Amino acid sequence: MNENFTPLKLDDINKKDTGLNTAMLLIATFTALVLAILLFVLIQKKVNQTQVPSPEITPSPTIIIPTLVPTITIVASPSVSLKK
Repeated sequence: MNENFTPLKLDDINKKDTGLNTAMLLIATFTALVLAILLFVLIQKKVNQTQVPSPEITPSPTIIIPTLVPTITIVASPSVSLKK
């Protein structure tokens, strides 16, 4: 006969629990249900939201005023002799 087994403790199995586990399981299930419904509603709201068309920007002609661009003039200076 096999001697390596863990005997069942029937007293622990039949013992009534305080209901705390059941209450916490119900709270967690209810919270998950509310979050799932809220997420579904928000996604549907976003999908069904009408896209506001962006105002089309029509290009208007602009007048470009020519600006004066400075011109570089080279003035030749008299050569100076450095020899003395």
